[in-house]
Amino acid sequence: MSFCKQCGAPLEGEPRFCSQCGSATNGPNPAAEEKRFCSNCGAPMERGVYCSQCGAAPRRSCVLHQPYVGGWLVWSIITAIVFFPLGLGALAFSLAARFVASSYAEAKSLSCCAFLWNLAMWILPILIVLFGTIWILCHFLFFGVFAALL
Repeated sequence: MSFCKQCGAPLEGEPRFCSQCGSATNGPNPAAEEKRFCSNCGAPMERGVYCSQCGAAPRRSCVLHQPYVGGWLVWSIITAIVFFPLGLGALAFSLAARFVASSYAEAKSLSCCAFLWNLAMWILPILIVLFGTIWILCHFLFFGVFAALL
């Protein structure tokens, strides 16, 4: 158990401030405990230079990024090329999930949006062709029956 250096009150756990006098203690600082992740494997990293899981040295720009979320970037590039310009939405969501998201939850949400955009871009044309074909066949049938009655 530790004690406050200002008033001598006992401190439970590791608080940042004393509950009796309000003075600062040597407790943990949340800003200093920001989680770091390996840019190679996504494992949480200690303050060392190399990752304890895969041994890779972290890239300077990716040290504070969250673990990798989703694998829709390749599909999004293909979708953007095949369904240009509407397919660019999938690419935008994929890139935002990987490079712009500020939290893991936001990256996961953006990755989900990229998946749904990819799904819509590939499923909608199939449905349009399918229902268009059915529509044309129904019209041929209707006009064939109508012509036979005349």
